[in-house]
Parts: sequence; structure tokens; C-alpha cells
Amino acid sequence: MKWEYNSVRIGAQGSKIDWTIFDDVLTRRGADGWELVSTETLHAQGATSILLLCFKRPLETTRPAGRAYR
Repeated sequence: MKWEYNSVRIGAQGSKIDWTIFDDVLTRRGADGWELVSTETLHAQGATSILLLCFKRPLETTRPAGRAYR
């Protein structure tokens, strides 16, 4: 099976992530068939500055590959 991938970066204030934005991203991506496969926290000066979410979904031949959703 072939896959297409998508990533989303959520910024943080200090070490606080806006979980409302996080939930909204998961809901919208899930509705479009994306599956969350990985998360990574990126740190600057000892605090979380970005939460990186990586998604995948099966590649359909009728849908162009690449950034199909923003």
C-alpha cells in the first residue's frame, strides 16, 4: 500500500500548548481520513516551543499526492 503524509506544527507559549487547537486539528484531519502516527515536541531554551504532529492516509489514485489539506 502507498501512503501520503502530512504534518502540522502547533506553537506553544512557554511550555503551554493550546489543547483546543490540538483537538481541533485531530478532529479535522481524522474527518479527512488522516491517521495520527507520530508526535514530537521541539524545545527551545528548555521549554516546548512546537508540537509536531505527523499523519498518514492511504494514497488514492484519484487524489493527487502532496499537501491535500491545510
